[in-house]
Amino acid sequence: MTDYEKEYIVTLTIHTDGIGGNGEEKEDETSVDAMTETEALSTAADVFQEAHPDMDMETIRNNLTVDRWNYTEESINKILDLKGANGELIDVFELYGVLFIGNTKGGTWDLSTDGRFSRHRTDHINLDLEDFMYCHTEEQVNDTFNERLREIIVKELV
Repeated sequence: MTDYEKEYIVTLTIHTDGIGGNGEEKEDETSVDAMTETEALSTAADVFQEAHPDMDMETIRNNLTVDRWNYTEESINKILDLKGANGELIDVFELYGVLFIGNTKGGTWDLSTDGRFSRHRTDHINLDLEDFMYCHTEEQVNDTFNERLREIIVKELV
């Protein structure tokens, strides 16, 4: 399994001392792109150090948690590995669908040479990063893509 860059959501919990021990907790959240959780925590610590210069780095590191992570658009495209006729990676977030209707001869078809097919519908296939937000494996990314594509084609093109 290849490791892909992910968007990590990291939270810093800030404990404040109150009068009579009635301290409060505040949370600050950031999003960082990284290959591993360790790298994400390190990058987030630097971000929070700039945002909270009154806190020392050790305190920041001890109060960080990774809430969740999501694959980035770039990672999802690499996992799906869809390539065009020229071999270039296709951006699945910029897909368009074209539905042709017609008959084939012997199970083959060629849209460029015969009039047995008519263009029925063309539309943008709207995939969003949020569609993949609960995917944590390459298999889940592939399954989600296939499921969403099927839903969109039925809804938008048919």
